Amino acid sequence: MTKKAQNGRSLKLNLENVSTKNLVEICDLTYEQAERIINTRRVLKVQGDDDTNPQIDARRLWVKIGRPYKRFRDWAESYIKPELDENTFAEKSAKGQIEIFFEETKGRPRNNYLLSRRVAAKLAMQANTKEGDQIREYFLDVEKIVMKLWKVRVIRSESLSAHDKAIYRAVVSGDGGNRDRAEKAQKDIRNMVPEVLSGKGASWWREEFGKGIRDVLDNEDLIIYDKAIELSANLIKGGMRSKKQIREIVEANHGGSIRVNKYLDNT
Repeated sequence: MTKKAQNGRSLKLNLENVSTKNLVEICDLTYEQAERIINTRRVLKVQGDDDTNPQIDARRLWVKIGRPYKRFRDWAESYIKPELDENTFAEKSAKGQIEIFFEETKGRPRNNYLLSRRVAAKLAMQANTKEGDQIREYFLDVEKIVMKLWKVRVIRSESLSAHDKAIYRAVVSGDGGNRDRAEKAQKDIRNMVPEVLSGKGASWWREEFGKGIRDVLDNEDLIIYDKAIELSANLIKGGMRSKKQIREIVEANHGGSIRVNKYLDNT
């Protein structure tokens, strides 16, 4: 039997792929804030890990931030050119974050630029437009989002994984190295805890939401779930093997703590 990695989908969540629903439920943002994040992400799209690599078309950015100065040439003269080094070569800035190129429009060449995300963000925040205001607000929200996502990832990856491993190791070491029993003990706990906490088994959560309970719960309920798993792990590490006894103790401490309707109302 091959042991599967205990990785929730939420481990892949980051600022560039988190959904509106996740922003509201996990990051405690309003729908207005969430929509602002999604819209701004379309303007300042990240391509790769390097935010200094010129990849954002300046003319398209100018349109998305509300066409400040009415004409692109005037905006570029006031905002992009000061970002260029005095000794800039024709095709690329000395700073390496802006590339200058010419494009054909109706048979006539015109200047355009490729901007790094760092430069694009700076120019967008300077725009005296409604769209510029939205982008400034976006950067105020970012720190809160990153911290919330980090907290969720820590619980789901480090804490829950540590409890799963503790159960496995305890059964293996206490039952003569029987790995099949250890994996069954893990599975039994993961099936029992959702039912004790919510009245619904692990399979129900997966069938109802298309993913496991660990990837459905919000921060508050995820902490409760984590504590119930930790309690189960500690009982097994202490030598307890009776599923009935473990269930009774978990039930006495955390029974009925998670309200299922909260999640059904959001679907």
